[in-house]
Amino acid sequence: MPSTLELSVGPPNIEGSLFQSFAPDLLMKSQKECLVMHNHQYSISPEKLLSNAKLSSFFEILTTTKDRDNKAFVSTARARNYPVTIVQWNPEKNAFEWASSAKYPHTEDPIRVTQSTTNFFVS
Repeated sequence: MPSTLELSVGPPNIEGSLFQSFAPDLLMKSQKECLVMHNHQYSISPEKLLSNAKLSSFFEILTTTKDRDNKAFVSTARARNYPVTIVQWNPEKNAFEWASSAKYPHTEDPIRVTQSTTNFFVS
């Protein structure tokens, strides 16, 4: 299911996060256009993560996304004190998944998401 990423934090708080590597226009587009693919059965709601003391003290929610039933789930988070970032979306699929019947976005901006995400993880 292609979808948008709803930032849970404002631009000043993305420093050092995955989204710092996104160009400003791409960051805006990722919140309004379907640039990433979500193809997972299981996720955690922001409320459930925040209500768990161990999880909420370890992870900071960066983005949420709504599923097919319009329920929000955590789609990107980072560790507060460690160099750990988790994504519940498939950044690699935009550039590399062509054989599937799923509708992965392959236009320029989704490919830029793949490139920016890759650059962040490589760095």
